[in-house]
Amino acid sequence: MTFEGASVGRAHRSTTAGSNWSAWHVRSIATAAALGLLLVGCGGDEGDADDDGGDQETVDAATEESEEAEDSDDEGDDDSDEDEPVPASSGGPAQNWPEPEKPDAMFEETEEGAIAALEYWWEVREHARNTGDLSVLREISTEDCRMCQSEIDTADQAYQEGAWFVQQPDQVTVVSTEIMDESLALVQFDLDPGSFEGYSDDGLHADSEGGDPAGWEADLVFDEEWAVYELELMTSAEDEG
Repeated sequence: MTFEGASVGRAHRSTTAGSNWSAWHVRSIATAAALGLLLVGCGGDEGDADDDGGDQETVDAATEESEEAEDSDDEGDDDSDEDEPVPASSGGPAQNWPEPEKPDAMFEETEEGAIAALEYWWEVREHARNTGDLSVLREISTEDCRMCQSEIDTADQAYQEGAWFVQQPDQVTVVSTEIMDESLALVQFDLDPGSFEGYSDDGLHADSEGGDPAGWEADLVFDEEWAVYELELMTSAEDEG
């Protein structure tokens, strides 16, 4: 795994109203110039031949500008559609969905940093399940983390088989945190799991309404930044009942 900072993808919706007006304006000029040429052709004589040539050049230039403006507008519309964030749904996985922002505290060897990294891990998990992009989840999970690798393998297999998730956020409530020896942190927390649905082109395949909060324990290791070393379910509502 690597510990490089994850980039934050920000999709932006662009507005094309101004550029659309500009293209319409150029097309109007070209049309007017063409009509002017037609009138000159009908009413002119041999003495106007040189003027006609100049008018033709004007029309050609205006037409070329009009075509370039239309092409630019088309490209702008395509870019706008391509960059617009689309959430995960029954119709398909999320597209251009922004990644969670990595907290600065993750680079601090403190209890606050460990907590920030743990909360960030669950946010990234949600993003990975909704988009199929597992790169950041791999970056902040050690290869020794069995739970992490299980989550990665589950999502990876689903997307390879043409399936996807609609995952809602998980709620993390930290109970206690302790910095251990050798840059190791132990965090106990309650997890209120978010609901999810699993789809393929054939429709809904699996769903879960979430569940009751359960007690978890996380080990995190620090090496320039915090990463999850292990996650383990400690208690559930059924165990306590």
